[in-house]
Amino acid sequence: MHSPEYIREISPEMKDFLCENGDVITKITIAAENPTSQYIPDFVKSGIIVSIGHSNATYETTKEAFRKGATFATHLHNAMSPISSGRAMGVVGAVLDSDVYTGIIIDGVHVNYGNIKIDKKSKVINYVSSPILLPQQEQVLSWKVLPLKGKPFM
Repeated sequence: MHSPEYIREISPEMKDFLCENGDVITKITIAAENPTSQYIPDFVKSGIIVSIGHSNATYETTKEAFRKGATFATHLHNAMSPISSGRAMGVVGAVLDSDVYTGIIIDGVHVNYGNIKIDKKSKVINYVSSPILLPQQEQVLSWKVLPLKGKPFM
C-alpha cells in the first residue's frame, strides 16, 4: 500500500492549483469517501479525468462520485472495497455496475484470475498495455525495474 505521508486531502488552495493546471494534469485518483470528492465537478470542468481508487467507500458513495463526474477507476480490486456479500457491493460493485472505465493489473498476483474472468464479462476491453502476458524477467517502468520471477506482467 502507499505510505500515509504521500496521501492527503486536497485543500481549497491545492484544488485551485490543480484546476488551473488542467491543461497538463490528465488524471487524478481520489477516494470516493474522502471530502476531496466534493471537488470532482471542478476537476472535470478543468479537463481533468477523475478516477476513483484507494477507496473503502460504499457502493452508494461511489455511485455518487460517478454522478458528480468521475469516469474511471484506478486498478480495479486493488485497495478498494470489494463485493463482500449480496448486500455490500463496495467500490468494485459500483464500478462493475456503471458505465465507467477501469484499469486492472492482470498478472494473477494483484488480482485473482477468477475476478478477472468476471470483470471481463462485465466490462468491454478496449486497451491492453504492450507488455501484457509476455514472460519476462523484469519490467522497466519510468522510475524503477520490477523483477517478475517468470510471471506474466501487465
